[in-house]
Amino acid sequence: MKRGLYKIFSRKGEVRAVYKNWSAQLKGNNLEDFEYEIVEIVDVSDNYVDMKFLEWAKGFKSVHKARVEEEEEADSVVKTSVSQHLMFSNRIPGFRLIAERVGSLPGFWELDPAGIPLFFTVYKLNKSN
Repeated sequence: MKRGLYKIFSRKGEVRAVYKNWSAQLKGNNLEDFEYEIVEIVDVSDNYVDMKFLEWAKGFKSVHKARVEEEEEADSVVKTSVSQHLMFSNRIPGFRLIAERVGSLPGFWELDPAGIPLFFTVYKLNKSN
């Protein structure tokens, strides 16, 4: 490995921001041009990364849960090639909730708001209004 060159790969159990509608032809340095999704890394092999898309849990500032689309089964996992590792933006610090006094949130994620891309947060707030 060249001096000053780092290779960072996703690991099982991490939460990451990914570029929405990513492609190898994606160009640009202006963060306002990018949209993001938040995913949980479910499994990593030599060839694939399995991930679940997360969505904001209404009523909470920084809690996210597995996204369930109407046509998908609960906890649907998406498989992507390791060769597409550039679709992953940053790791988002957080922890999985195991119990909640007021309600039942086990399996949800409490994410560090500072790790969530700003434009994801603005988009989320605009959608909820």
